[in-house]
Amino acid sequence: MNPCWKRCARAIAADSLIITRNEESQEVLSRLGVSSEAGTDTAWTFEPHPAEYGREALAAAGWDGRMPVLCALPYQSILVAG
Repeated sequence: MNPCWKRCARAIAADSLIITRNEESQEVLSRLGVSSEAGTDTAWTFEPHPAEYGREALAAAGWDGRMPVLCALPYQSILVAG
């Protein structure tokens, strides 16, 4: 990950929970102090967890149950390359 993306990730996602495609992405984010969990990949076919799982994961990350949630799906090679 280049220095610009590292600064961006630290500034924007420091208090976020990022759902990554793989363990390598989790390791990159961990080194930046950003919480993450593996669980998504555009090529996977899977049965999603029930909505309650998402609510619990968001609450564990500090969500108050009312604040809108933004899901951003950045192009993976830009954010985790390197």
